[in-house]
Amino acid sequence: MAKLFNPYLMGRRLYSGTSGKLLGRKYVLTKYFRGEPKASDFKIVEEQIPELKEGEILTEAEYLSVDPYMRAYMIGYKLPTDMIGGQVAKIIASRNKDFPVGKYVVGAFGWRTHTVCSPKVPPSLGFLPTILLPNIEPHPLSLGLGILGMPGNTAYFGLKEICKPEPGETIAITGAAGAVGSHQVWDQLQQVPYGTYQTYGDIAKSLGRSGNHSRAVGGACGANTHLLVVPCHRVVASNSKGGFSSGIDRKEWLLEHEKKYTT
Repeated sequence: MAKLFNPYLMGRRLYSGTSGKLLGRKYVLTKYFRGEPKASDFKIVEEQIPELKEGEILTEAEYLSVDPYMRAYMIGYKLPTDMIGGQVAKIIASRNKDFPVGKYVVGAFGWRTHTVCSPKVPPSLGFLPTILLPNIEPHPLSLGLGILGMPGNTAYFGLKEICKPEPGETIAITGAAGAVGSHQVWDQLQQVPYGTYQTYGDIAKSLGRSGNHSRAVGGACGANTHLLVVPCHRVVASNSKGGFSSGIDRKEWLLEHEKKYTT
């Protein structure tokens, strides 16, 4: 997820008062992606925010999602088109009693600063419903687009309720370094017993992938910002050296410390 707009340029109020006197900004895709996305593939367009109707809300973007699926999905849209994507946004005006001002929502609003929508109406771009984000303090709101949002739900419910694996079956995680795959790697790390460790290749094989996909496991560990909650110190390189951002000495200390509480 990312903040793609300068917070001081989020919206330009022409006059004080109603939402109809607010100008927002949005990213419009003008070229299909070839290679890495470039600034020249987009243009930023101002749009006037309409007056709220009964049941509608006005939101202001806090975080926008940047996900791999967007490249493939955008091919299906005729150019120029608004950029799709999930968003964590704050409600700044409301005519819907179930969505009061000051609360935060997650919705498929695309890459834009402001959105007027009726939460009960499916979005015109994307596929995420508009839902209230619970109070998750002290954790960051951005988790609404990560482990608590579409990637986390895809990983958890896709495995538990759709795949429904049986004992003895092998599960292949084809994108272990991606948003969904990273959560699968982190979950696997939490299964490693206290005071012990596995190699990157071991973790890859436990996810149904060959040992030569250990680099993807390393990428997932590198993306982990909660090193003790998700115990990356329990995974090492094949030579038992390295593999922890805080250093091998810290890894060894943590493992020895864990052993004291398991013996």
